[in-house]
Amino acid sequence: MLTGRKVTDIDSAQSAASELLTQGVGCAIIKLGERGAVLAQGGSSLHIPAFQVRAVDTTAAGDAFAGGLAAAIMERKTIGEACVFASAVAALSVEKPGAETSMPTRADVDEFLRARSQ
Repeated sequence: MLTGRKVTDIDSAQSAASELLTQGVGCAIIKLGERGAVLAQGGSSLHIPAFQVRAVDTTAAGDAFAGGLAAAIMERKTIGEACVFASAVAALSVEKPGAETSMPTRADVDEFLRARSQ
């Protein structure tokens, strides 16, 4: 909505994110659900793939991503690292039904990321 561009895939998300940068935004993150997210800053963009999980309920995935992103930024992770962390939080949240009840613990997220980095 902010760019007037229809976001339907990774390429259109990168285009919209780049447009946000031209509007004066320092960093733009466009979430694409099961296709991941696009991060744009400093004139470049990066696609961050979603973790592949068995989704049961996607009700709180966006909130989980936002919370994970905020937590990672508060821990002074880079914005790229924060997006990966947020993606892991969102992935874990869709594996359980409900909203509040689907939020993973920090230990769950750390173990999830550890298992996927091997």
